[in-house]
Amino acid sequence: INKSAYCADWSAWVTEAYPCVAGKLYYGRGAKQLSWNYNYGAFSRAMYGDAMVLLNEPELVATTWLNFAATMWFFVSPQPPKPSMLQVLDGSWIPNSHDSAGNLVPGFGATTMIINGAIECGGWNQQATKQSYHYTDYAQKLGVDISGEKLLCNDMQQFSSSGSAGSLDLYWAP
Repeated sequence: INKSAYCADWSAWVTEAYPCVAGKLYYGRGAKQLSWNYNYGAFSRAMYGDAMVLLNEPELVATTWLNFAATMWFFVSPQPPKPSMLQVLDGSWIPNSHDSAGNLVPGFGATTMIINGAIECGGWNQQATKQSYHYTDYAQKLGVDISGEKLLCNDMQQFSSSGSAGSLDLYWAP
């Protein structure tokens, strides 16, 4: 695990709404590896009504019931311009022409783009390839037909504000 600070300071509203606390690190914790101060703060607001609880004690995501809860929160929460993973899986995210031009289509590849797109997508990536192999293996073992599903994100562009999820309200923005 890369135990960097993961303290986003690229936006005034992020630093105001989800300020990094001195000495605290917001690296990946929990079953889904919740990372970055804005995710810890937004998740904390959803769970406690107060962003500062987990900004002050990010380790709670690894050592309490929040470990699994963080996974579910990330799964159901859109982060515009990205839809939620649930919206991709249940079909409520419908790509528009901009999404389609960037090869953003529903499937396992799109969920990889949502989770770690900047790192694993837009070119060949061993990690993304291994994940799609395991996904295919589990689908086969469970008898789930994934034929025709786009499994990789190697040729996908990043989600953008021109995409169909780009106009969604970021419900956890100040």
